Amino acid sequence: MAIAQEPTFWITRSGTKPLVGEVIGLRESRVELWIENASLVTARNVTVRLEPVAVEAPNVIDGLWAVADRDMVGIHAIQWEGGSEYAIHGKYKRRIGFFSFEHARLFAGAEERCGLRITIAADGFVKTTFLPISLSESPNR
Repeated sequence: MAIAQEPTFWITRSGTKPLVGEVIGLRESRVELWIENASLVTARNVTVRLEPVAVEAPNVIDGLWAVADRDMVGIHAIQWEGGSEYAIHGKYKRRIGFFSFEHARLFAGAEERCGLRITIAADGFVKTTFLPISLSESPNR
């Protein structure tokens, strides 16, 4: 799994704790997730779990994602299930999700540790990585 670049969210500040701010900007808050199978072997029964850290879970734009963890505070994880009929062939990549963090709330500690914990699992394979997200108060980065 390769991460091309660290995303940056534009935010507005909030004076109330534990809420730190809110993500703004449509283009900068949209996330498209692809999986690339770096091996020569076909990956079967692929699952991807996305857990936001210090930021509210994204609004799902397409119907491919389901809520994986929720409580009274909100959604803490979403998951994509490829199932047995969805294979990712060796040395091939597939787009598996498109969602938005627009208007997502940022929580206390977001400046130090905002990001996405991404877990990919398939038959005989599990890998978790953390993708940090930078926060900027100005759209004129």
